[in-house]
Amino acid sequence: MHFYIKQCCVAALFMASFIIASPGNAAAPGPHTMTLTSGMGISHAFSVPKTVPSMLPISSITPVSSTPIIVATPMTSPEEKPIVQDGTKQGSSTELDNKIKGWIKVLSAEPGFAAWKKSSYVTSPLGPGTHAWLITLQDGDKETGYMIVSSDPEGKIELTEYGPGSSPLFSLATLRDSLSQRGLLSKIPKYDTAAIRYYLGPLEAFWLIEIANKPYYFDAKSGEALPDLTKLMPVQTQSLVDSPTIINPVPVEQPGKLVNATDRVTDQLLTEVFDPYDNAGWIIDKPILMTDASTLTNLLRIDKKVTYTIKLYAQKALFPFAVRGTHHWLRGSSYFAVEQAGPRYVPFNRARAGHFYASP
Repeated sequence: MHFYIKQCCVAALFMASFIIASPGNAAAPGPHTMTLTSGMGISHAFSVPKTVPSMLPISSITPVSSTPIIVATPMTSPEEKPIVQDGTKQGSSTELDNKIKGWIKVLSAEPGFAAWKKSSYVTSPLGPGTHAWLITLQDGDKETGYMIVSSDPEGKIELTEYGPGSSPLFSLATLRDSLSQRGLLSKIPKYDTAAIRYYLGPLEAFWLIEIANKPYYFDAKSGEALPDLTKLMPVQTQSLVDSPTIINPVPVEQPGKLVNATDRVTDQLLTEVFDPYDNAGWIIDKPILMTDASTLTNLLRIDKKVTYTIKLYAQKALFPFAVRGTHHWLRGSSYFAVEQAGPRYVPFNRARAGHFYASP
């Protein structure tokens, strides 16, 4: 059984409607909506205008389980031998690899990233127009984390997002587990089936796989089932890495540069996991005025539980995340970590797209 994985990247003004309802009293979607119910009981209903996804090339990865997973370009026939990277440079620039190795070395010294000291990595381009790469870290057959690396308009290589743990972004093992849990893995035919990667930007990434002529969508980090996002995609595709669409609900620090050189973390904090639904103040309370990343760090240091909410997919679907910590880099970049199957570090300038709430 083989999956052939193609990559796609779409940009994001999705036309959708948003409904939030309490467990057991979910709002019923209309005749042209699809409902997403999170694992914690929040229902999201989306309107679904029709559009078409795009196919992008290319790359290879090392299988991490007994089922062979092959990444190929749309122009590569199934019979052609795939190119498999072994965790070292293959087909990528020396500059890119030097940056990747530098970031791995720096982060491996931080709490939660110790496994990176012994990890190799695989580089997978995220497709034309994105100027971005997925870096998957592995220690033998165990996945240990990921990075998304992008190139800015001036060609400088930047660290877009990153995270440690056994459930990295676009983990094939996570996708396989999600398919198995839903009884879909056994329904995949013996002939080739395509699984497609979509990366819109930090916190917005998902898988699409078609089984028996029916599309299925899964969050690229948690593996959670999603509604039919194909119908939410614009015909013209574009990467949020290149042109982010961000709403600024509260004043925050100016969007500083991402980490774009061999830098080091000067201040960090990592807190325990908590469930945002244990205190649903983020549903009714007013958000905190989060002026800069240091304010967030200070709240976490005094044991405040901070929830970050963001409306994804054109700011129409609300998702709450437990904030786990922060990284402050020497040259001025700041990232904050949300919990999603492990810490997920995203640029603090991304905070402008959502709201922060604090509880005791």
